[in-house]
Amino acid sequence: MAFESALFIAKAEASSYLDLENPDHICFHNRCPIEDKNLSIDHVIPWSYLFSDDLWNLVYVDKSHNSAKGNRIPSQKTIKRLVDRNKDLMKLVEPKYPKDKQTEELKLSIERDLVQKSWVGCKG
Repeated sequence: MAFESALFIAKAEASSYLDLENPDHICFHNRCPIEDKNLSIDHVIPWSYLFSDDLWNLVYVDKSHNSAKGNRIPSQKTIKRLVDRNKDLMKLVEPKYPKDKQTEELKLSIERDLVQKSWVGCKG
C-alpha cells in the first residue's frame, strides 16, 4: 500500500512537468489525443526493469495502451523518441524550474545518456 501511494505521488508530481511539453495530452505511443478519463502516465522502459519513477522515463499515454503494453521492452525507435522528448522537455523545464530535483535528474539523464544505457541494460 505504501508503494502504491508513493507511486501515485511521483506520477502526480510528474504531470506538472509533462504538461509543459505535452499540454494537449497526446499519447506518446500512438500520437492521438487522450480523453481526460483515459489519461495515464507510463514508464517507457518498464518500471520492473528500472524500479524508478524518474521524469526522463515517464510519458502520457492512453490507459488502454498502457495496459496492453505490459512489461515489454520498447523498440529502438521508441527510445529515440524518448531521448528527443527529453531534450525538448529540458528546454521547457530548465527556465521554469532551474534548481528543481526533477530538472537536475532530467539534465543528468541527458548528459549521461541514461535512456539509451538503461534500454541496452534491459535488453541484456
